[in-house]
Amino acid sequence: MIKHVVFDRDGTLINFIHYLTRNDQIKINTDFVPFILHLLSRDVLFSLHTNQSGIEKGLITFNDVLIHNAHVEHLLSQYTSTSFRFCEQFVAPSIEHEYRKPTDLVLTRLLLQMMKS
Repeated sequence: MIKHVVFDRDGTLINFIHYLTRNDQIKINTDFVPFILHLLSRDVLFSLHTNQSGIEKGLITFNDVLIHNAHVEHLLSQYTSTSFRFCEQFVAPSIEHEYRKPTDLVLTRLLLQMMKS
């Protein structure tokens, strides 16, 4: 039985915008909402992963990503009251142990977050 699913944020949960920089650009992919509700009705946990190369390029900050994720959660609240877990990743060569693409480190971070809650 599936207990936890990790989805990509951009292009899956929300419509893809190349280098998302403003909340008004965020649109929920409404085709995906029934699937989210289906998972929730079966008590499947899920998290949203996002990697943001725009941070390294100076287009956005990590704080911008957190603000965008909060806005995504706000938009999702019209469909469900469930709180979502986000796992933000970004290219940061100057910061040890940061990574951009989903790896086993994503799962480790999510598991640690779940154990704290």
